[in-house]
Amino acid sequence: MQNSPFEATSSAWRLFTAPTNQAGKQPGRLKRQHWLAQCAAGLVLATSIAGSAHAEDTAIRTITPGSVALTRQQAGPSSAYVVGGPKQPGLYVITALYPAGVKSRPHVHPDQRVMTVISGTFYAGTGDTFDENNVRALAPGSILVIPPNTLHWGWAKDGDVVVEEVGVGPTGTQFPASAPGQ
Repeated sequence: MQNSPFEATSSAWRLFTAPTNQAGKQPGRLKRQHWLAQCAAGLVLATSIAGSAHAEDTAIRTITPGSVALTRQQAGPSSAYVVGGPKQPGLYVITALYPAGVKSRPHVHPDQRVMTVISGTFYAGTGDTFDENNVRALAPGSILVIPPNTLHWGWAKDGDVVVEEVGVGPTGTQFPASAPGQ
């Protein structure tokens, strides 16, 4: 049986699952809660560090789902920066809608991204070829950590999918010449 790209690149892809001990077993519930608390503390720290670059942003803003205007792309998901922007230094948040059946071409970003599946089942893969047989199905609430310059792609196989991506900019998206269009 062929290993999935997630197993082959485990140092590059980390999914939101509790770590295993040396025996390959997941720790107990209390340890998992401790691990989750550490993750949450790290996110708060990263947000506060990124936010310090924007000290002039002192007002609390509310962004409701109906107020986000997504930009349609020729191919791939529709998206919008709801915080920050691609050329701005500091924290950014992107909301993206993958309509049913839409695939993103294999691509990379210069910065680390943390993606959360908000609704639908998102199918993620790695590598320069879109391979429907080597995907990881991510249910709502799943978190995917994508290291900088890691070739990856996604798919809304079963229906519409909404994801949120968070990172520290400036950022961008490159489609390597070796990655064929989908």
